[in-house]
Amino acid sequence: MKEVLKDGPWAGFQIVHTYTRAQAISDGVLIDLSSSFPNETRIYSWNVCCTDSVWTLIECAAESSNEEVAVIVWDVCFMSHLAINAMKDAGRPELYFKVCLPLGTPEKKLKMVSGPVGFDDSTPCLTIMLPTED
Repeated sequence: MKEVLKDGPWAGFQIVHTYTRAQAISDGVLIDLSSSFPNETRIYSWNVCCTDSVWTLIECAAESSNEEVAVIVWDVCFMSHLAINAMKDAGRPELYFKVCLPLGTPEKKLKMVSGPVGFDDSTPCLTIMLPTED
């Protein structure tokens, strides 16, 4: 028997298919950024991933600037963290922020989304993506 949603606007609807965060990471659709940092240098205590298109930007920035990928990942996470702190409207599930990849180049706008939770487990998560992705 398929699971039926109990709450929210989709209450009563049956779940036909789910694509979990773990599956997306395994498929390479999402890249786990949390593993890029030792615990003492992590900006977020939540799991952070990015889409494969953002990962391509990060790799290109590292290559063109002769920086390590972990440095670029840290910069992207730090800029998203600054955007969270500057938010006037706390509680929104997504926010937009700008980052230069690499430094000295024109700004790129990125989007960070919190959630979903409950599909892989109950831990909160963040995903960094291009503004046109969801």
